Amino acid sequence: MVVTGVLLEVPSESVLLLSNHAGPVDDSKRIFRRDPGSYARGEAIALATLRSAGIEPKDTDELRESLGLPEDLPMPGRGLPVWCSCGNIPRLEYRILGIRTRAISPAALNELNKFNRTVSCMIEMSLSLMPFELCLLGKVGGRKFYGPFLWSAFGEDFTTIGEEPQESRYEAGGAEWRFAVDADAIYLPVAMASVVGKYIRELVMLELNARAGFSSPIPYCSGYPGDPRTQELAKALSDQPPDPWSIQRER
Repeated sequence: MVVTGVLLEVPSESVLLLSNHAGPVDDSKRIFRRDPGSYARGEAIALATLRSAGIEPKDTDELRESLGLPEDLPMPGRGLPVWCSCGNIPRLEYRILGIRTRAISPAALNELNKFNRTVSCMIEMSLSLMPFELCLLGKVGGRKFYGPFLWSAFGEDFTTIGEEPQESRYEAGGAEWRFAVDADAIYLPVAMASVVGKYIRELVMLELNARAGFSSPIPYCSGYPGDPRTQELAKALSDQPPDPWSIQRER
């Protein structure tokens, strides 16, 4: 699992709405489809987002180092870009002040409730980007209550504004925190973060597919439960040496 955060400088809160943005950024689920053209588009937006933060990796090793990703995170050892051309990387309108990314292996997810692990990681990563006035996060698994996690981080400097099915809001650490359903389809900075996170994930999947013996321009298997090829990939990887990044998550 890849969790990513973007600290974005904007002139007004209305700019944060993805519907108000005319640029190429969109929800990563609407960008990355199962075809090379969509992967090229997604990579171009991800690299543009990184460039706006002053990060311009020449290859996957530099990408791993610049984002502080684990040294053993499987990625193809090759130059960037992989799917798009350098001339197709757009320039984004707004200035990104920081990017944080965390990659969590299936082995680590097996050690703790996935919801707790994900939300704790999101908040820890957000704290590393402070100060800010507003923090926008996606709801995890449709859960409604996130107060205990913020209380753990801020103690008495914490207030619940409202907890509704679509959005839960809090004040903590001098900032407003919003957890929203489909935040990556609503808010521009969350969409930016989702594209970068999805890009890293797909690079990992490309490498895992290659290790399993599957060669294709984009990952042969997506790795998601709904993909009929997922079990095929899992079986092929089970014959490889033990790797915390390629074991199946326990259910």
